[in-house]
Amino acid sequence: MNIRHWIAKIKSFKASPISINKKVGIEIAFDRRNRAFSVRRFFSTIEKPVKKVFNYSIDKIDSVHKSEIDFLNIAVKENNDRHVRGALLYDVDTGVPYCLELTRQNGEKPITIFHEIGHLIDLVGVGTMGQFESENSKGIFSRLLELSKGTPEVRRLNNLLISGVIQYGGLSLPLPHRTRITIEYLIEPREIVARSYAQYIVEKSKSQKLHKMFQNRRNDSKFGEQWSTQNFAPLLLEWDNILNSIGWHVKK
Repeated sequence: MNIRHWIAKIKSFKASPISINKKVGIEIAFDRRNRAFSVRRFFSTIEKPVKKVFNYSIDKIDSVHKSEIDFLNIAVKENNDRHVRGALLYDVDTGVPYCLELTRQNGEKPITIFHEIGHLIDLVGVGTMGQFESENSKGIFSRLLELSKGTPEVRRLNNLLISGVIQYGGLSLPLPHRTRITIEYLIEPREIVARSYAQYIVEKSKSQKLHKMFQNRRNDSKFGEQWSTQNFAPLLLEWDNILNSIGWHVKK
C-alpha cells in the first residue's frame, strides 16, 4: 500500500482563496475508517498528462519511507497557470484538501509533487487533521523549524527582513514591498516544512535525475531559499526522526 491511493475525486468542497502558493492537482475524500495505508493510497484519479511523472514521484517517496494517514481519494490535475509551479488546494472551513494541481509548464514536476505532499502531510498526516501542524509551536515539527532557523539560508532571509535592505549592483537599496512579501512567505513554518520535505526525498532517494533537477531549481532561485546539502544535514536527520516517530518508517 502506498501514497498513490490517497487521491480520488470530491466536488463538494470550496476552493481556498489563500491556498498554497504552488499549484498541483488533487481532490480528496475524508474517511476515518481507514487509519493505515501508505502515501500512494491518497491518489486514485490522476489525469493522463501527469500520470507518468506522478507515479514516478510517488515511487521515489515510497522508496524512502512508508506512511499512514486518515485521508484517501485525491485527484491529481494539470493546469496552465504560469505564475506558480503547483498548489495544494483545501477547504477554508474544514481544512480538508481537495485538489493538487501541477502547472503544465513546470519542468521540475517531481520536486513540486514532493513539496505539495509535504503540505499534505503537514495538514492531514500528523497532528489535528485539517490544521497545519507546523503552526503548533509545540508540535512534531517544532525542532525541525528551530533547526531551520540556524541554517545560513533561513538566517539570510530573516536578515533581509530585519535590515529592510537588499544589495543590487553594488548598491544598498530598500527592500521592495513585493520582495518582502515573498520572503515572508518563504519563511512561513508551513513553507519550511514543505520545502524541507521535498529536499529530504531528493537527498534520501539518491536519484541522480532528481538531484540534477533539484540543483537546477536551487540555481534558478532568486532568494537562495533551498538548502545546500551540507547545511541541510541536520534537517534531514530530523525528518528521519519525525517519520520514524509516527510509524512512517524510513527505509534504509
